[in-house]
Amino acid sequence: MHATARPHPAPWFPNTLPRVLPWRVPLSYLAAVLALAVAAHAGDGEPADLVVLGRVFTGDGALPWAEAVAVRANRIVQVGQRDAVARLIGPDTRVLDAAGGSVLPGFNDAHCHLTAAATLDKGLDLSGLRSLDEILGAVRDHAAAHPGDAAVVGMGWHLSQLPGQLFPTAAQLDAVVADRPVLLWSEGPHAVWANTLALSRSHAAEDAAGRSGLRVLRDARTGEPSGVVLGRGLLGVFREVLTLPDFGGLDARLRHGLAEARRLGLTSVQEPVSPFLLPALAGLHDRGELTLRFSVWTSVGGPQGAGPETIRAAARLHGRAGFISFTTAKTGIDGMPELRTAALLEPYADDPDERGLLTSLPAALFEHARAAHAAGFSCAVHATGDAGVRLALDAFEAAGAPAGARQRVEHLFLVDAEDVPRFAELGVVASVQPAFLARDLELGRFFEARFGLERCERVLPLRSLLDAGVVLAFGTDHDLTPLDPLVGLQAAVTRQDADGRPAGGWMPGQRISLEEAVRAYTAGSAFAEGQESDKGRLLPGCLADIVVLSADIFALPPIELRTTSVRATIVDGKVVYESP
Repeated sequence: MHATARPHPAPWFPNTLPRVLPWRVPLSYLAAVLALAVAAHAGDGEPADLVVLGRVFTGDGALPWAEAVAVRANRIVQVGQRDAVARLIGPDTRVLDAAGGSVLPGFNDAHCHLTAAATLDKGLDLSGLRSLDEILGAVRDHAAAHPGDAAVVGMGWHLSQLPGQLFPTAAQLDAVVADRPVLLWSEGPHAVWANTLALSRSHAAEDAAGRSGLRVLRDARTGEPSGVVLGRGLLGVFREVLTLPDFGGLDARLRHGLAEARRLGLTSVQEPVSPFLLPALAGLHDRGELTLRFSVWTSVGGPQGAGPETIRAAARLHGRAGFISFTTAKTGIDGMPELRTAALLEPYADDPDERGLLTSLPAALFEHARAAHAAGFSCAVHATGDAGVRLALDAFEAAGAPAGARQRVEHLFLVDAEDVPRFAELGVVASVQPAFLARDLELGRFFEARFGLERCERVLPLRSLLDAGVVLAFGTDHDLTPLDPLVGLQAAVTRQDADGRPAGGWMPGQRISLEEAVRAYTAGSAFAEGQESDKGRLLPGCLADIVVLSADIFALPPIELRTTSVRATIVDGKVVYESP
């Protein structure tokens, strides 16, 4: 069902601007042009606190390039040619010269799990292991080295690395550890592999019978659970097995994550933050140690959501202006393609009887969107398969959105061609993590195995989305992919792995330009969180969140993007990182 589309809020960095008639140009765009036109006179008189020199990419369509940026307090006061900005250099002005490197708006990760990655004790790290024998050997060795642990918990196995890309079994784990529960999470929270003892102590059977969105794989002969549980809410399923995380040293682990973000040029992230971490983040801010802006996601209503008043109370207590804001309610509709739980319109190429898993009912998705907007939040939906994406768009179309609220689909690994223009028609942001492309190529192209070559033309269709006028917002889903924005930029531009394979790129018709990719990682991400007036561009009046790179990335061969390093990161007008 396709009702009359809600008008798309015109982006202020239109990809199709030359085709737009002058009287249809968004007012916000004209305002940006005017701001740049008078920038030479902005801030005359009082010296700047900081001036950054280099090849400046402003991120604005009217005048994308400049030579210098002047900052006073936490705002940009002038952007322009070096000689013009030099008039604001006083005796106490700090001058940071990029020496031929790029100067960009600070990177804004539109979909991240930095706090979870920084504080989660993974136990046994399985990432990088490439066979079943390696995994089982690591489990056996870890159990022997930690005899006092009540359970063996690990994370990081990937289905594409297992024999026949078939799900593993409890019996395989029982052969190496049978006297304690064993829980091995896949790379994310969408699947857990358990031994028999862990399954017997879990709530898998009763939870699967009581709600949708959960699937217990069963032995074809006996009908008993075979060892893997798929879906959402798996922490609750195994609540009797898991122990509370170690809260000791929490601040130190968060500081480590913040230091990594600074080193990589990140100035903002958008992510769910566990309630027990909010006081720690607020405390870091109050001590002047929070060097990253957090747009916090929550969930409104439903079995795993909180009431609006609870969220507002948390915002009043732990929110910090400009640094910790509560903007978005997130939910999900399906799983992940590598697990064959992404919801597809047609069956999986490598399993004709499988079309994926719906982790919530379409009616519940609509109610979540409606409740989120009623509570004053934007709404984001995890949808990875083309059926999941369509259901998310249908829910947004039915629910509508008040002015200023953002509706966004997260991941969209596979999108049906009919649904590409609907993103623009409905004003829905496409929140994408392009580093998944490189990861897929490095892991053996499981997208091809799952979808078949014909459908792979629609895997992360960045070019098609941009050509349709859709706002792209880039992120990482860290730590499923590296936190480094340059990894995602290179993948979006080349559609190759780190070694430049395949030649010419995988599905090269969906490559985008570097300028478009940088906009998606800055201006697009700011738009996704409703902060486009403050973030994402280097313009007078915008927040002084800036990254200085060691090289002019726009002059480099795209395959060398990953080799570039961050020379300096500036957050709120302060230099928070400089390379040694």
